[in-house]
Amino acid sequence: MAAMSSHRLLFTQLHLCNSLLLIHVHHATSLNFRFDFSEPGSYCTPGSDIACAGDAYPYARTIELTKTDISDRNLRSIGRAWYARPVQLWNNTTGEVASFRTTFSSQIKPVNLDVSADGLAFFLGHYPSGIPHRSYGGNLGLFNGSSNNRNATGTARIVAVEFDTYMNKEWEKDGNHVGIDVNSIVSVAAISPDKNLTSGNTMTAEISYDSSAEILAVTLWINGTSYHINASVEIMDTPYLHGSYIPAGYRCRAPNLAPPYNGT
Repeated sequence: MAAMSSHRLLFTQLHLCNSLLLIHVHHATSLNFRFDFSEPGSYCTPGSDIACAGDAYPYARTIELTKTDISDRNLRSIGRAWYARPVQLWNNTTGEVASFRTTFSSQIKPVNLDVSADGLAFFLGHYPSGIPHRSYGGNLGLFNGSSNNRNATGTARIVAVEFDTYMNKEWEKDGNHVGIDVNSIVSVAAISPDKNLTSGNTMTAEISYDSSAEILAVTLWINGTSYHINASVEIMDTPYLHGSYIPAGYRCRAPNLAPPYNGT
């Protein structure tokens, strides 16, 4: 959990705009789906392909992942949006693992440009899944804050790409970075685009997994500048799934402390 005490801390607003996910298993049929959120009611509604939970809600052809009403009632706001159909990541019979690529655009809009928190993440996890207990703050809606957030086990296991906008001194070196998380809030690889994450500009991220090389790669574009990281992730040796189907989606966390006059 982020330890925040500054009275200058203000709300971070996040928009999830366009999303594309491609899944491919060798010698099998590819799966792809794309969403542009141009049709009201096509997401975050019962039966739609994009489901929302927690504080996430549709707004003006985007998805707001946390509450935007700045008040003390909205402390520890957590939201999640995900593809509502289970995605087959590997074949239990043949052992073949899928390669995949997803591209999405987002904006992080802090009220205060100097201080913001906490961030958002793209995740792959157990199906079906829910928002973990006490996952506010630096846990980014990914890990249970009441248990070990550095060694998730069982159905709590997860692979995620975090876009973090606050430094948690216990495990992070700075407050604006992109990291790859494997069953732990401590990233196995990270890169720092500095304050670009909270510039309010539209960011486009591409996340891909090469099953033959077992490499998870992330490229982020902001204002014509690209940032790239990758890490070795052995999906079959990371049994965070009980079965071969997963949910794919996005989670984010707003600050867990607020200024005295307009909290998050």
